[in-house]
Amino acid sequence: MPKFTTKKKYLTAYALNCGYVEHNEGFRKSSPYDIWLEHNGGTGYDVSVYEHRRGMRRMWETYETLKEAKKAFHDTLRQYKCLRHIPSRRTT
Repeated sequence: MPKFTTKKKYLTAYALNCGYVEHNEGFRKSSPYDIWLEHNGGTGYDVSVYEHRRGMRRMWETYETLKEAKKAFHDTLRQYKCLRHIPSRRTT
């Protein structure tokens, strides 16, 4: 049976291809951000940042491989000082 999470509780490529997304919430100077990693339906993986205070997307990048996307995702988590990891939300 395919695995949905890694030992560190992050989603596997299989889970991302099934429609699950990595979602993290963080706060920086009292401005909440949501950071997402998801499979974009065939061409690669998207990493995006949404800022609730302004009601806008701050970043949206597409990567060809999961390795590149995960590196960008973790770099973005550090940049926006994320606090909480939510490993599995369905997009549908």
